[in-house]
Amino acid sequence: MLNLFRSQTTYVIVGSVVILVFALEFRAGRGGPTAKFKAECAVAYAGNCLDQKDFFAAYGLAAQRLEPSAARRLGMRQRILDGLAERELLATEAERLGLAVSDDRLERELAAGHARVPLPAESAEMLSVNLGLCRRDPMGYGCEPGTPIGVRQLQISNAPGEPFDYKVYEKSIRIIANRGPKEFRAAQDRELLAESLRQLVRERVRVSDNEAFTVYNQERSTAIVRSVVLTRDWFAKYAIDTSAAAVEKWATANASQVDEAFKADKAEFSAGCPLVSELAVALPENARDDEKSEARAKLEALRARVAKGESFDAVAREASSAPSAALGGKVGCLNPSHGLGSEALIEAASKLTTGALSDVIETPRALYVLRLDGKLDAATLDHDARAQVARNLYLHFAAEQSMRAFAADLIQKANGGAKLEEVTRALADELARRNVPAAKAAGAAAPVPPGLLAADRPRFEVSTSFNVSGNPLPDIEPSESLATRAFALSAPDAVDEKPIQTRTGLVVLQLKEKTPASREGFEKEKEPLVRHLEQRKSDAALARYVADLRKAAGPKLKIDENYAKESKAESAED
Repeated sequence: MLNLFRSQTTYVIVGSVVILVFALEFRAGRGGPTAKFKAECAVAYAGNCLDQKDFFAAYGLAAQRLEPSAARRLGMRQRILDGLAERELLATEAERLGLAVSDDRLERELAAGHARVPLPAESAEMLSVNLGLCRRDPMGYGCEPGTPIGVRQLQISNAPGEPFDYKVYEKSIRIIANRGPKEFRAAQDRELLAESLRQLVRERVRVSDNEAFTVYNQERSTAIVRSVVLTRDWFAKYAIDTSAAAVEKWATANASQVDEAFKADKAEFSAGCPLVSELAVALPENARDDEKSEARAKLEALRARVAKGESFDAVAREASSAPSAALGGKVGCLNPSHGLGSEALIEAASKLTTGALSDVIETPRALYVLRLDGKLDAATLDHDARAQVARNLYLHFAAEQSMRAFAADLIQKANGGAKLEEVTRALADELARRNVPAAKAAGAAAPVPPGLLAADRPRFEVSTSFNVSGNPLPDIEPSESLATRAFALSAPDAVDEKPIQTRTGLVVLQLKEKTPASREGFEKEKEPLVRHLEQRKSDAALARYVADLRKAAGPKLKIDENYAKESKAESAED
């Protein structure tokens, strides 16, 4: 028989011989647990028990050549456990509906070396891409629409192009799945039965022309916007009065709010707490060594300026990246509420004498230079601590109020026909000059306010073209989609009436132009688009169907979650 498989002259009859081999070899029903494993069910449902060997056979098929660390990141144990449970739910339901898998179909699949892997419907495509269990879509990140998902190609011959070799096939399944041919056939029979029901669910999905065009229109329609980015820190530094008198006035008017905040934070203040001012240079997240070196050089230059006699207050306002820059770097009592890295700062401050500057201190989020201004006096602890709380509250609320007033003024004037860029420049100039002394000498030019030179000043820009899935301002973090808000604007020059919140402030949007997708373009791309949408829609339909089956099964479906846990040996691998 093996000689027959190897003969090139008899290749034309290999297919029928393969089917005969499978028919003779695989007459047994479902395989049971072997002597090496206890008959403990990983999944039990409708009288069927999938034991340890079933679980590890499925895991071996899925995670072939996958590094243990990668398997843990993908949660492969839990995925396989869920996939086996879903397979039994689907296969049992398929039997109830009268579906069956013919011997011919099963034998053709096995002879082609196709081994189906039990994957949960909700993540089947993602896992198939990561595990090499489907043909990747060259135009995207998923599987190519219409191709099988979750299928492992087994080695069935000694070399590509050679006919099926039963010994090679048998060796392959024993190495990968640790299963004999009978047991492997039984598992694949269940997989194909479950797949038959999956196909029925998928075939019910349809995508109409209107639905496809709606998606096409969203993806292909483009817009360009004008925007103004407002940063809260800029308003704190350059647009509000941070004098002690202004803070005191606000604290008196908002006494209940200050009292509530002080009550919550009072435990952070203690006699002897170091009173400090700070210079800070922020670090990028997971900063590289070269980024740290650049930040250190910048901060050391700022420290040198102060050491040579420049005002700490002025240097902090100009160049510090901390919120305290608006107060000339004044922090007050340095305690754990300062945030990540506060322990290192407190330790450094404890070694300083009053008026002294620290060396550069590195924390995960920034580099700092501290100046010790004194220590918190027990006699005035409550008064000074409350003043510090009030100062921080004032800084936040006053900056927020000023920024929102600026945005409202922008929107009102732009709606009135003024150019957004010109209004932005005029309003920023007015705010930035409020706290800058006028030129004293007759005929002398007024100095350029520092606020107009700051990198985070109100920034006008015109975006590049984008679609509804794009981002016109990729360097900011909005609380909602800027593209969605932009496409909701109906006509050129329309201004979004509500500023959009970002992590650091606000954005004002104005539509410059919008270009809808064309029907002609849609007709050219309709066929692959419809296939893609049907694939995605059928994935969602299948996930819902499986979820309904699982809900209906309730406690009848028994899953041993211990199988999802890693052993100590696995956890130690890496």
